[in-house]
Amino acid sequence: MIRRIIFAILLLTVAALAVLETSANTDIKGDFVTHYGVAGTRIDSCNTCHTTNIPFLNPYGTDLRNDPAFDRNNATQALINIEERDSDDDTFSNIDEIRSLTFPGNESDYPVTPVETPVETPVETPVETPVETPVETPVETPVETPVETPVETPVETPVETPVETPVETPVETPVETPVETPVETPVETPVETPIPTPVMSFELIPDRTTELKGMPINITIRALSDSELQTDYNRTANITITANNTDAVTYPQTTDFTDGMASIEINSDVAQYVTVTATDEDISGSTTVVFADRVFNLSMGWNLISIPNFADPSEVDQVLQFVEHNGVVGYDPATKLFSTPTELMPLYGYWINVTADNQSLGFIASTDITTVPPSRDLYEGWNLIGISASRNDPISMNVSELFMDLKFGADPTLWLYTSLVSYDNDTVPITYVAGRDLTDSTSLMQGKGYWLFIKNIPVTDKNNVPWSGRQW
Repeated sequence: MIRRIIFAILLLTVAALAVLETSANTDIKGDFVTHYGVAGTRIDSCNTCHTTNIPFLNPYGTDLRNDPAFDRNNATQALINIEERDSDDDTFSNIDEIRSLTFPGNESDYPVTPVETPVETPVETPVETPVETPVETPVETPVETPVETPVETPVETPVETPVETPVETPVETPVETPVETPVETPVETPVETPIPTPVMSFELIPDRTTELKGMPINITIRALSDSELQTDYNRTANITITANNTDAVTYPQTTDFTDGMASIEINSDVAQYVTVTATDEDISGSTTVVFADRVFNLSMGWNLISIPNFADPSEVDQVLQFVEHNGVVGYDPATKLFSTPTELMPLYGYWINVTADNQSLGFIASTDITTVPPSRDLYEGWNLIGISASRNDPISMNVSELFMDLKFGADPTLWLYTSLVSYDNDTVPITYVAGRDLTDSTSLMQGKGYWLFIKNIPVTDKNNVPWSGRQW
């Protein structure tokens, strides 16, 4: 039985990968290759527009897709429109990168700077100037004077005059002038200039962007000028906050800087987003942190997650705004297809690919829905689920509370679910079989997602069954 379950999981994984891999549009790639004549080159590749995790787009692919002229059947005009952009912020425009056969969506791949110009300039200038001047002057003057002037008359005078005068004059003048002037000017100017450098902005750096409500967050503030710390800044800045409930937020009204740095502590008794701003006359800077009802830690790589109830906000971009990631994937058991969700909903599981360490998801429960618990339909076969909880429930919850709607007695043969797959350790799946290691006392975690298998539903012609969660 276990082998069959594992084989089914592998088939689902392969199907998911196939859906992701086939999402690249070969017509757009053909338009790119034809328009720029790069067939057979290194940028005749899907990675010109996609990251290595297809179908996720790199910055060049994102600019192309977001251009108003973008058309999947003919992307030529959109390609032309974004030629002068620098999609990957590597200081080279997209068209310059394409002409150099480098990837315009990869900041670590860029054209090599030409070396011809620096070579030609230093060679021509030093050669012509020193050769012509010394040769013409000493040859004409010494030769004509001793020959045409009568040799008999003054032999000593022509010798003494050219020797003494030319030697004393060129030696004294060139030595004194270049030495004194360059030394005095550069020394005085660099010392005076850095002192009055004005502070242009404040940089606010929280020690973490997500914390449970009621727990403090420390924020370091740096005084900057052109991204450089100004250690001579020792003034006082005003602190202000923006939040839905400002009365619930504790923070200092001012902070004193020492050597260009200051530190403050902020806290909120309720779950909400808080924007903190530091100002001193025309100098300012701000940052946003979230105080949450629940905080779920994430590992780098793919994580199977869920949220315990209705969120506010629920949009993916808002819920995950402090999580560094490059994709979220959901699963529809009715169509058996993976897709990219726009909202995160309770009782559903989601795959998220985290791209950095020390990331966390802050969940803020909606206060608009207080009486209706979440619900959804479970379909025969595999379902990607999440754990629903109330505000007072523990993080770890028993199956007996969660799957009450799916059981019709103590006998496991009367349960509608037969197995569950967990990714609690993020990488290796663990399969639980109903009645053996999936029992009433088995614990499932808030914030985690799970695969749940629903068997054929008896005494009905439906292929799905309703499942309810818990009121927050």
